[in-house]
Amino acid sequence: MSQWTVDTLKEYVDKRIEGCSVHTNDKFEAQAEATTQALHSAEKATEKAERLADVRAEVQDRLAAETKRQQNEWRAALGDMTATYMTLAQYTSAHQVLVEKIQSLEHRHDIDLTIVREAIGVKTGRQLGQGQLVIWLFLAVASLVSILGIILDLTVRH
Repeated sequence: MSQWTVDTLKEYVDKRIEGCSVHTNDKFEAQAEATTQALHSAEKATEKAERLADVRAEVQDRLAAETKRQQNEWRAALGDMTATYMTLAQYTSAHQVLVEKIQSLEHRHDIDLTIVREAIGVKTGRQLGQGQLVIWLFLAVASLVSILGIILDLTVRH
């Protein structure tokens, strides 16, 4: 026969319920602790993300300011170039004046050369004396000085 009575059954059920209750309470406490730790970790992660977002925003602001400064510097440089550089029309005009002056000098040099050849007679290089060599050098230096003077004059005017 079984030894179960109402009192023993009640005692047995009470112990089982108490055991389940303790077990359930332990589970709830563990779950509460895990939730608290998870919330704490999430809070730390959120704070860190906010700090990184602030740093990122500061870096982006600095980069934007630097980019804007560089763009303004580039615009100013382009403005300076536009104000100081000559246009194609100005260059073409000045170049044509130089070409005409150089051609005039070449023509004058040819005339001077003709006069010198007539004065000394046409001779080969071996036949030229020391005096004739000096005349040739003088003409070359005079022509060079004239060309440099014209170029200097044109650059000073512009």
